[in-house]
Amino acid sequence: MSKTKGFLMAVVVANMAFTFSCSSSGEDGNSSEVSNYCVVEAFSLCVTGLSGKQCRDNHSGYIETECPYNVIIEAGSSSSFGGGRSSSGGNSLNYDYCIVEGEDYNGGVIGVCLTQVDIIDSCLSMYGRPYGRLSNYCPQDYTCTGCSSSSAALSSSSTLSSSSSIMPSSSSVVPSSSSSVGGLPTPTKTIFTDSRDGKTYKKVTIGTQTWMAENLNYRTPNGASRCYPISGSTNTSDADNDNCNTYGRLYDWSTAMSLASSCNSSSCSVQTKHKGICPTGWHIPSFAEWTTLTNYVDSSTAGAKLKSAIGWNSNGNGTDNYGFSALPGGGGNILSESSFSHVGDTGAWWSATEFTEFGGNSFAVCRDIYYDASYVDGSCFYKSYLLSVRCVKD
Repeated sequence: MSKTKGFLMAVVVANMAFTFSCSSSGEDGNSSEVSNYCVVEAFSLCVTGLSGKQCRDNHSGYIETECPYNVIIEAGSSSSFGGGRSSSGGNSLNYDYCIVEGEDYNGGVIGVCLTQVDIIDSCLSMYGRPYGRLSNYCPQDYTCTGCSSSSAALSSSSTLSSSSSIMPSSSSVVPSSSSSVGGLPTPTKTIFTDSRDGKTYKKVTIGTQTWMAENLNYRTPNGASRCYPISGSTNTSDADNDNCNTYGRLYDWSTAMSLASSCNSSSCSVQTKHKGICPTGWHIPSFAEWTTLTNYVDSSTAGAKLKSAIGWNSNGNGTDNYGFSALPGGGGNILSESSFSHVGDTGAWWSATEFTEFGGNSFAVCRDIYYDASYVDGSCFYKSYLLSVRCVKD
């Protein structure tokens, strides 16, 4: 076990292929009350009409007030997933097409419609948003594999003629490898100023979201934020140092959310697009918003693509394809100020989403990137831990 993962094992409460059995603020893990959306990351879709317990136990999902995916189905409807293939041979999701989409150099959408039953069943889990979505219609200007000339709904017995037509060529879906960064156009970063202290930050647009392209470095009035210590593992002061300039500041959850310190040990009211300590016009990202980012980038390799091309230990640098420039700021604990560790090895960022699965209220969900991994992990940390903050634009 690597030293990074050894550290995380002490604080991770639940972590399995980005799928949490978490509940949002105010949702008891055993509650039978029906909540807004059951987010099922394994299928990249949301289900309505489920209680938190049904969502967790039956679908390994978690409850959110917003759905990060394009596909929303109603529990018990004919589109409900997980029922297996019907006797007629149709796919279990009752859709005719798996639509795989990408962008051309001018920002236009190009796409391919796939029709094989097995592909439709695994469309969302294999091809992932934004490249895979389900539909009963294939847009006229999309390439359709195995479709009739009229592009009518395909019968359940239809199949593709060969395995070579399952996935379109890379040139038809994503930009060619001749682009500047990892086969993608060079990301464009712009600058904005935090009016509170005059600090400037880079920002970058990734898909439909605009993110800060560096960690927040705002010295909070309550004195609770910290810079990673220059030497040793102790820092009892909120004074600036060079690590703050490089990695930004580290914040416990209640400080990041601009809530009372008691919220580190109890559940507190969290608003949609919760501003917290972010600059005006920005907010602390929810877990769903983090998921939108990682799915857009490609969830299986998002860590490598979001990591900065410099600054990670043991040759763990990324390709920074999208200009997110994630750096390994490490972490600490506001309750034990001699516990700072893993700068250079791990970056961990708070979300606005609480974790109340075990009847307690002292956890919140974060996103982690490691020097020795290509994915973006998901963990639940004690709210008293000191982690980095990235803000997303309202």
